[in-house]
Amino acid sequence: MKTIILKSTLPVFIGIFNVLFLLVLVHIGVYKNFSFTADAYMLRYFVPVSATIAVIIQHFIVIPIWEKFNKTNTVWGLTIIHFTLIVCLLGGTLFSVAFWERDLGYGELVAVFLTGFIAFVIYWSSNLLVLKYIDSRITH
Repeated sequence: MKTIILKSTLPVFIGIFNVLFLLVLVHIGVYKNFSFTADAYMLRYFVPVSATIAVIIQHFIVIPIWEKFNKTNTVWGLTIIHFTLIVCLLGGTLFSVAFWERDLGYGELVAVFLTGFIAFVIYWSSNLLVLKYIDSRITH
């Protein structure tokens, strides 16, 4: 039971932390300041809601797929790298469609897609590496 709880929460929170850390670095690099007062209000609600949804997805979808990868090394004929790349591309696309400000043009669409794609790559890379670490510590 402890392993299921650990696999359902730790990878999610480390992944979310890594994405938020990247966003903080980008914010500092783009705006050249350390003030997050405008973003803090949004993060107060966004992080708990997204973390709750991510834990549910982790428990009911990610862990069963991860277990299948551990047994067969493929899911739907794809290796973990190919599968994760497709998930990140789809995630970046959905992110760009959801957050694109159409009046800013297609350059904004590309920028929002790249932001979403990179965030998904960081999240899923962190998530899967933590899952692999947990599994390696449990089996040894």
